[in-house]
Amino acid sequence: MRELSGPLKALIAEDEAIVALELEDRFLSMGWEVAGITARGEEAINLAGTKRPDLVVMDINLKGEVDGIKAAEKIYRLYSIPSIYVTACPFPEIRKRMSSPYYFPVIIKPFDDEVFHQAVKQALNFSPGSSLSSSPARGDD
Repeated sequence: MRELSGPLKALIAEDEAIVALELEDRFLSMGWEVAGITARGEEAINLAGTKRPDLVVMDINLKGEVDGIKAAEKIYRLYSIPSIYVTACPFPEIRKRMSSPYYFPVIIKPFDDEVFHQAVKQALNFSPGSSLSSSPARGDD
């Protein structure tokens, strides 16, 4: 568990630059630091190992060989860092691709601040195998 000696840190793995900047603004407005931004799953795994963020916001569809689901699962296995999945895909399709016990919170684009804050809180309290963490959140339904 991270020692609470400063602001929380987030890593953003998102291949749409405008969405990545929006996520960065949300974290900064919450008093967090942004440990890095990447559009590739492989780089997200490497950055998680070197920067040790408290949370990763992971787009499902990233550039490169490793998609967001595989990257998030590997980051948790290696470093115990939880993720939030961000996607525009339908939830049932994403749920089929998720592997037990890594049912991280899922937020469906577009989403509002309340949905985002709820997902952050869920992810920070993530426990492998928790079915509560796998429910989708939507911003504009």
